[in-house]
Amino acid sequence: PLISAFFSSSQAFLEAVNKLPGEITVPPDLPKWAKLWYDQERRTLTSIKQMIDDDAEKYASRPVNIVDYIDQECSGKVLVFTDNQATFDYYRKLFTEYFGPKQVCFFSSTMKQDELDLNAYRFQHSKTFRIMLSDQTGGEGRNFQNAEAIVHIDVPWDANQLEQRIGRLDRIGRRDGFAVESAVFSPLGTLEEDLVTLWTSGVPIFVKSQSGLEIIMGDINSLVQKAIQEDLNYGLKNILPKMQDTISELEKTIKIERYFDVSGQEYSELNRAVDEFVDKFSRNEAKWFAQALKFWCPVAGFNFDTDPTDKSILTFHSTSFSAGSAKKVFFIPPEMKRIIDDKLNQMQNRVRALNNEKEVQYGLQYIRGSLDRQVAIANDYLHFFAPGDEIFDSIIDNAIGLYRGQTAAISIKGSLNWMGFVFMWIEKIDEAKMFRLGINPRFVDEFKCFMPLVKSFDVIPYSVGAEAQDQEVFNEYLRFINTRSALKAKGELINHGSRDDGAIDKFRSAFPKMRWEITLSEAVAESEKKIRKAIQTKTEQGIKRATEEMDRMIRAKRSASAYYSEHEGPFDLEKQRSAIIQLLSSLKIELSSICFFRVYK
Repeated sequence: PLISAFFSSSQAFLEAVNKLPGEITVPPDLPKWAKLWYDQERRTLTSIKQMIDDDAEKYASRPVNIVDYIDQECSGKVLVFTDNQATFDYYRKLFTEYFGPKQVCFFSSTMKQDELDLNAYRFQHSKTFRIMLSDQTGGEGRNFQNAEAIVHIDVPWDANQLEQRIGRLDRIGRRDGFAVESAVFSPLGTLEEDLVTLWTSGVPIFVKSQSGLEIIMGDINSLVQKAIQEDLNYGLKNILPKMQDTISELEKTIKIERYFDVSGQEYSELNRAVDEFVDKFSRNEAKWFAQALKFWCPVAGFNFDTDPTDKSILTFHSTSFSAGSAKKVFFIPPEMKRIIDDKLNQMQNRVRALNNEKEVQYGLQYIRGSLDRQVAIANDYLHFFAPGDEIFDSIIDNAIGLYRGQTAAISIKGSLNWMGFVFMWIEKIDEAKMFRLGINPRFVDEFKCFMPLVKSFDVIPYSVGAEAQDQEVFNEYLRFINTRSALKAKGELINHGSRDDGAIDKFRSAFPKMRWEITLSEAVAESEKKIRKAIQTKTEQGIKRATEEMDRMIRAKRSASAYYSEHEGPFDLEKQRSAIIQLLSSLKIELSSICFFRVYK
């Protein structure tokens, strides 16, 4: 009853304070302490700048301390939470008064959808709007991982609700090492302070993820309620040791279960090989995809605008497509009208229009997105151009399937005289052989990470007796790749495949077809022989590692079967062991591209 009376009085007081700073009459039903509190908060709201300039530490005031903390300690974006609507309205006025309307945006269940979308967009996208004040609505369904801190004006009694707040920041896509910082404000010597201590020391919810502890969160909430009912003054303090012991025991159980689940693989060769493979790809995949898409878009007729502040953000609009370019490369575009008219894309465009951005010149007939996963995940109002997206897939498929980019003939001015071919080879699993041998593709996926499976370059001179080392030629080729624009500007690059000036006809007349075909066939055969020899050692090492891992997995399966008294007969992996080794021993070497390359002094 005492708690109920306290909160009903507080609510009446807060609703009165919400009407500030107008001249109003203090409600007669407020107790004396609430009237004093009312006068103090009214002075705070109207004098916040003077109080901060004077000395914030002189004032035993939660609003003053919160504003001072955000102003002095937070250089990045800050998410501020309260679960009380009257408190939200009060701090909305307070923040606007102190920080100004260009730094603060708001997120509340009382706001219209357009306002919510615009404010979320500004907080994610704009550098000026660095503070987001939110009620419980902001605790669900929104990605605010670009914020570096959460300020809790009040602390929920429900552990799951508090976890939801932190989850707005601590999400997939958040930068590695970019920790979530929680600032919690509570008056000393109060029930609220005891609650903060409980969430800090009992369930360390502010400093680490509670993954795995969700199953007892309901029990924790019940324990908290019961403790307050039985002993208002010391109930929360008394249950703290018990809660710490419960959490500790549960963590041990979860850890044992996780160890059991991965006991057969935690330190296995397979896991290490997979980690190596994934790490190598993840370091480069965003860059590879972005470069491929941005290079081929104009070739296929998809012209785009680049955001001047972030080169990874592209805008495709309805008037930018070039049918002539698409025709030259046999490109069949996706149905852009359907993609642009998609409800989600139209909503994103409408929000940008509300924010008065330059894209309004296209109306709503455009699509804006990013090639960078981190950027796209952090911003709910950007399309993600990536595998699986219609625009991305159509462009990449066209680039892969077209001969352009797979054959070329180039001359550059350089440090030596040399003429010949630069080959790129790709090592692959022979899928046709895999099906002929009846191998389960799942096993191939598990063990192919042990194999080289990389791109390999090789150079072969056009005629015998060319005086240049392979590495010298390749260095010149890399110089061409990295500085082609500068070489072209200086007139030191010739594209023999160009049709505009008849270069391709001159090239054909210089190399008669019959002689060219014989020379090229011999060069391809010689290069493939060199590549196979070069990767032989790596292939043998890979097969050895794969065989050892297969044998370990078979032994583990036998042991588990014996332990659980299972008698299923021969295991699939054991039956296919020799076929898998045979497949890995005969990698398919595929020619990916040929460049006729000439360097002249």
